[in-house]
Amino acid sequence: MKILTTRSQLRYTLETAHRVIFEPGAGFGTTPIAPSITSLSPNTGPIGTAVTISGVRFTGATAVNFGAASASFTVVNDTTITTTVPSGTGIAAVTVTTPNGVSNSATFTYTAIAPTAPVLVLVSATSTAVFTIDVDNTIGAGDSVELQVQVTGGSWTTLVSDATHTITSGEDAANQINLSLGLPNGSYDARARVTDTVGTGLTSAWSNTVVNFTISGATAPIPTYYFLGF
Repeated sequence: MKILTTRSQLRYTLETAHRVIFEPGAGFGTTPIAPSITSLSPNTGPIGTAVTISGVRFTGATAVNFGAASASFTVVNDTTITTTVPSGTGIAAVTVTTPNGVSNSATFTYTAIAPTAPVLVLVSATSTAVFTIDVDNTIGAGDSVELQVQVTGGSWTTLVSDATHTITSGEDAANQINLSLGLPNGSYDARARVTDTVGTGLTSAWSNTVVNFTISGATAPIPTYYFLGF
């Protein structure tokens, strides 16, 4: 508590959510103090990042906003709030609202995140190899899927086929792309990755599992790939 006196005024300042003022002849009055943010940790990251907001006067908080987007949050105590970054892009002004007002803003910078590595599944392999490629829900029309094939046991420096396919509307039903690849007879390894061409421009890691298969009934010597609408 700070006590300040003058010949005409006695003022008590309580470092809480209100300033309590007494002036002789005027009685008591209160002036609400809005919350104040001192830092965000971290202050950059993708959607879904857990963020700790530090500051003062957070008790009774009713909202946390990243720009215009509201965020879920927990008031840990009067000086700490934990929250999760909502949908957004670019730079957002983070604010805390209590019954006493809206805080100053702190800056949070959104970063893009690469799509999840796809899951490559071999459906069949006789004269051609038929694959399904399971992708996450950030991948859709206009994005691309790359399918690489090498002779079994290679180091991915010499490829038999490196096909990139641009996904069209309707192909990604149930987040699954279906491709057929024609190859000469032999034993092969395959892997796949996807690129969020329309959105972030980022490319996923290669599929976690390398799929091994054998072609034994090929009639076409030149590698070709086809979209299968099944």
